[in-house]
Amino acid sequence: EQQHSHTDCEHPAKTLLLVDDEPSILSALRRTLRTSGYQILTADTAEAALDCMAHYQVGVIVSDNRMPGVTGLELLRQIKARYPHTVRVMLSGYADLEALSSAVNAGEIFRFISKPWEEGELKVAINDAFDKYDEITKRFID
Repeated sequence: EQQHSHTDCEHPAKTLLLVDDEPSILSALRRTLRTSGYQILTADTAEAALDCMAHYQVGVIVSDNRMPGVTGLELLRQIKARYPHTVRVMLSGYADLEALSSAVNAGEIFRFISKPWEEGELKVAINDAFDKYDEITKRFID
């Protein structure tokens, strides 16, 4: 039986939003990360992702780039504008390197992970992203 200290109430579970239009990718990501202790939300479109963002305090979002309609990069730009505290990670299997490296340089995305991902690399990237999120939010609390 876990004892909940007062601080648990102030710091909800680390909420992670995964966005990909392929259900198999979402379930593979969820499988990789299920033991990491995150509250995991999934969305299969940019619209669904924005809906999640409106209802949950998302610390980190991991989005695929190539999706029908709104690309992952466009989605992450919108999220940066509306939810500047959320740390943005891009997942992409295509040779979008030029666009993505410029997005990293412009501060639009925190990190880029290529598909297929290496499990260790993915876990480290998301852990680093939550560290960054804690750093950003702490500045506003203190």
